[in-house]
Amino acid sequence: MIKFEIIHPQLLAALASCGHKSQILIADSNFACRVNANADATLIQLNLAPGMVPATYIVEKLLTCVNVEHATLMASPAEF
Repeated sequence: MIKFEIIHPQLLAALASCGHKSQILIADSNFACRVNANADATLIQLNLAPGMVPATYIVEKLLTCVNVEHATLMASPAEF
């Protein structure tokens, strides 16, 4: 029985396949996943429409079911 709030089948499968040193990237539509992510990465789309599922909410729910050793935020580009 699943005892946490994540019930998305594809996300649960991806989390179950993770091991030590696995990385999870939470990105919005501004990140070109098909170009910048590893070719072997599993791409899971969680949002139905813009702004419906904020990245902070996804992180909050992930922290209920996986151990996180390190987290990094992407820096905003410098203004020209």
